[in-house]
Amino acid sequence: MAQPILDPVGPVIQAGELAEAIAEATRVDNPGKRVEVRHRGSYVRIEVDGGECVIRRETVEQQLGRPFRMRDLEVSMPSFVGRIETSTERVRFWLGARTTDHTEGDLA
Repeated sequence: MAQPILDPVGPVIQAGELAEAIAEATRVDNPGKRVEVRHRGSYVRIEVDGGECVIRRETVEQQLGRPFRMRDLEVSMPSFVGRIETSTERVRFWLGARTTDHTEGDLA
C-alpha cells in the first residue's frame, strides 16, 4: 500500500477531457513529485506531494491539443486543496508562506 501524500495540494476538477489533461499536465509540470489522481465519479481529485503544485497553460494546451485559457479552469474546478495563485500562464497551489516571484504572468 502506498504511503499517503505528505502536504497534499492541487485541484478538484469535474470529470472529463479537461480533468484528464490537467492530471497529465500536473505530472509533467511537477517533475520529481508524487502525483495522485483519484477518480471519484463526477470529479477528479489531483494531489501533489510536497506542498506545492504548478500547472502551466502551455502544458495543458499540449495535453488537450488545442488552445486553453487558464481562467477556464475555474469553471470546471469546484474545489482545491491549499492556497491558490492564478495568472494567464499558470496556476499554483501551495501551503505555507507565499514565496513566489511574479515573472510568469500577470496575476488574475
